[in-house]
Amino acid sequence: MTNNQNQPREFDDNGYNNLAFAIANSPMIENLVELDLSVGDINDIGVEALFNSPVICQLDTLDISYNCINYEMINKMNQLGINFICKSDKPSDYRYYPANE
Repeated sequence: MTNNQNQPREFDDNGYNNLAFAIANSPMIENLVELDLSVGDINDIGVEALFNSPVICQLDTLDISYNCINYEMINKMNQLGINFICKSDKPSDYRYYPANE
């Protein structure tokens, strides 16, 4: 599948990005007040999909803390005019639980 730069991406090899794509394209986002996508593996591609969603500015709060997002994208998201939360350090009570243990 070839991604045309003018077309929104809909699928990625990262499952967390696919979640962001689904939310960004869902009509249900219009009914949300707060969206918490923290402690995941969303990267700039998934956040870009959220940023480009025409209804993302209807949110009061978007939390994408503890994901894999660069500072350029964080600065871009800060321009949305919503309460945007993006903490970068793992919380002190965070613990990774691998599925194969």
